[in-house]
Amino acid sequence: MSFLVMISVFIAAIGIAGMWLFLYEKRKQQKRKGRLLQHFSHLGSEYAMRFSGQDTLRNCVVGLDGVHSMLLIMTHDEEGNIKGEEVIHLADVKRCELQKHYKHSVHHCRDRNKQDDLEKIVLLFEREGRPVVEVPFYHHLQNDHRDVVGMERKAAHWQTILRKMMRKETRKIA
Repeated sequence: MSFLVMISVFIAAIGIAGMWLFLYEKRKQQKRKGRLLQHFSHLGSEYAMRFSGQDTLRNCVVGLDGVHSMLLIMTHDEEGNIKGEEVIHLADVKRCELQKHYKHSVHHCRDRNKQDDLEKIVLLFEREGRPVVEVPFYHHLQNDHRDVVGMERKAAHWQTILRKMMRKETRKIA
C-alpha cells in the first residue's frame, strides 16, 4: 500500500513540476512579447506613426499607419532581440505580392499534398531604387505545418488592405 502512495506522490510531483515549467515558459514568452510590442510602439512614435492595424508574427511585428500610408516592420530573433526595422511608404511601393516558396524535390508523388513542399509564405514589397522587402508570415522550420492555412489567410488579408491603400495613393497623385 505504501508503495502505491509513493508512486502517486511521485507522479503528482512530476505533474506539478511539468505544469510549473509550462507556466514559467508561457510567462516568459508573454514578457518577451510585451517588451517587443513596447519597443515597436516606441519605434512607431519615433516615426510619428499611429497604428490603425498591427500584427505579431513569429519573427516580426508589422504595423500600418493608415493616415500616413506607412508600414513599419520590426524583425527580431527567437529570444526577442531586435534585428532590424524598416519603414515602407506605400506611395513608393511598385508591387505588393503574396509569394509562396516551395522546396525543390526530385521525388514527386501524386499522393503528396503540395502544402508538404511549402517552404515559406512572404509578403513582398518592391520599391523603385530600393531593396526588396519580404515580410515572413510562414516558414516551415519555424512554424507548425498546421499554421499554413491561417498564415496564408493573414498574409492575403494584409495584401488586400495594402493594395487598396496603394491604389488610393496613386489616385491622389493622378
